[in-house]
Amino acid sequence: MRSSPARELQLTTLPEKLAFDDVANKLGLSRARLDARLAALGRSAGPPWGKDQKEVAAAVFVALALPAR
Repeated sequence: MRSSPARELQLTTLPEKLAFDDVANKLGLSRARLDARLAALGRSAGPPWGKDQKEVAAAVFVALALPAR
């Protein structure tokens, strides 16, 4: 089994009320495109896929898109 090097992630904040809009903006996506990506991920992951899981997935998208420190 191969191991991958650790990645240092930058800390970022997402305003609670506008988190998904902020994520879309940080990623350069429309809100509709982000929603479609989250829905596809949810279908792939299966239940449970609710608000909490969507928020975590959106935050991970941003964390992985930011340049490593």
